[in-house]
Amino acid sequence: MSAQKSKSPPARKQPQDPVPERLAALRARMEEKGCEALLILSPENRRYFSGFLAPDAGISESSGALLVTAKRAVLLTDSRFTTQAEGEAPCFETVTYRRGLPESLGKLGDMPKALCFEPGIVTVELHGRLAGALSGTRLEAVPFQPGEFRLVKTDEELKLVRKAASITDQALGLLWGELEPGVPEGWAAFFLETKFRELGGDGPAFPSIVAAGPNAALPHAEPGRKKIGKSEGVVIDIGARYRGYCSDMTRTFMPEKPAGWQKDIYRTVREAQLLALGVIKAGVTGGEADSAARDHISARGYGDYFGHSLGHGVGLMVHEEPRLTPGAARPLPAGTLVTVEPGIYLPGKGGVRLEELVLVTEKGCEILNRDDHFYEYWRGPRMPGGPEGSELWRVSAARGPGRLVRLESGEAGGFRRFDGREGRFALSPGRPEAFEGLTAGKAAVSGEALKVREGRSVGRRPEGREGRRAGGRLEGREGRRAGGRL
Repeated sequence: MSAQKSKSPPARKQPQDPVPERLAALRARMEEKGCEALLILSPENRRYFSGFLAPDAGISESSGALLVTAKRAVLLTDSRFTTQAEGEAPCFETVTYRRGLPESLGKLGDMPKALCFEPGIVTVELHGRLAGALSGTRLEAVPFQPGEFRLVKTDEELKLVRKAASITDQALGLLWGELEPGVPEGWAAFFLETKFRELGGDGPAFPSIVAAGPNAALPHAEPGRKKIGKSEGVVIDIGARYRGYCSDMTRTFMPEKPAGWQKDIYRTVREAQLLALGVIKAGVTGGEADSAARDHISARGYGDYFGHSLGHGVGLMVHEEPRLTPGAARPLPAGTLVTVEPGIYLPGKGGVRLEELVLVTEKGCEILNRDDHFYEYWRGPRMPGGPEGSELWRVSAARGPGRLVRLESGEAGGFRRFDGREGRFALSPGRPEAFEGLTAGKAAVSGEALKVREGRSVGRRPEGREGRRAGGRLEGREGRRAGGRL
């Protein structure tokens, strides 16, 4: 019997180098705007247009600069990065400077009459040195935003962000079981940032925020030696970086027996977040998304305690365009990544912030975080047959991801339970999920009537008198976690 040669597995398709296409698009924009030469110093734009990965050590210690003209693409750097630049940026001519960037630019020759620069990056000191070294060249602010090319993410970029988000989810899941009264904020932050690297990430995308008790009223508190108190909530704002791309997520850890004010601000923030998630889609402006959350928080009496914008873009930078801020008139394009992070901060008492990282699509938005550490606190008048203080609110994927739906009982009187048994059941705020199984019901979204057909439940579902999540982590009318410390 003759031996058969085993077939080699097909070669794994390598992603195409995006730099040539990005460089061509940049040159086209430069020509359109009358920009003969462009100097790029921001590390994110430098990386995006060249592939050169070295970060900057600080505002006054750059790893290099790009000079782009119609005919030349030059990467100027010092001897520490020459070999790296030559390997990572083959589309660029590498020039090693010894006395600094301005002097090297002056020796390149063929400099045009005008050189555009990024006004938000070039310092007054560097501007003066450039003007001195390029006496025959006029310095002008670039007439467009080079960073706008990074606004819509490619499939390859989305893969990297999804991985960063997955690492963040996993790290928080590992920490959640360790959180309890007595744990220091600083220890929790160190734990998370260590896990980011152990799970394959580059490290944190930004300094982790772990803020307990009154510190949770400080939106960007720095974790310290303070220990979590027995009755304190903890805001945890974290994000891993993976191959240069960032993620961003916030959850709020609640005590076993939260005070009334803690439950009220938590459910208000969660409701506001779900309302915003239901609004976001391509074509909606950043201001409209912000208003969806802000108006709800204001209606609940906490408008003065939500001072920051609803969200921001994420990519090579953790804070980039677009912005979800009051009055932002620019429509969101499909393919952008934004955070949705409403919060309420009560000085001297504490605060709550909840944040999801989402991909804007034509029909809605896709939540990239898979962590489901949310609490469900009932609000509103008692419904017949429902738990005390229940209210008819639930999220339904039938109306799009993150859509907040209000359900009202119909003539037949109440609802059929998800497990098929007869009874009345009031739904509570939760994660977006598809569901069926309601009879004689009406659902209203922004005043639009929606019939909910009878059938079986789909996916994860809440069940039981006390609002337990079937198979999930959280249960109990006070939001306790099943079998956990909360």
